[in-house]
Amino acid sequence: MKKLGIYIDQSSANLIELTVAILEKKPTNSFEDKQREEDNENHIEFRESHLQNYYFKKISEYILYYNEVLLFGTSKAITKLFDMIANDNRFYNINIAIKPTDTLTHQQQNDFVSDFFLLEQL
Repeated sequence: MKKLGIYIDQSSANLIELTVAILEKKPTNSFEDKQREEDNENHIEFRESHLQNYYFKKISEYILYYNEVLLFGTSKAITKLFDMIANDNRFYNINIAIKPTDTLTHQQQNDFVSDFFLLEQL
């Protein structure tokens, strides 16, 4: 069983794969890191929405390679991502859990993922 934890905040995501002996952190590019044009507010809002959709689409491509996925983080982004993939039949056989958390350090994120999946097995 391949297991993945995804910590999401407003500007980035950390993908944490649960392996046999090691947790590997795989950062993804954030939509905030992309160059923005300085236009009117409507254009910026549209661009942010478009970039966030692209960002979530790239994360969802990673999810397809796992059997179990934990989405956790401080923002509404985890809910937005879940809503986006919930209507996609490709994710039907993937067990996806959502857990809201406070802001976590990288080590706390790793611990959270390992604790979640290890406690699940009990």
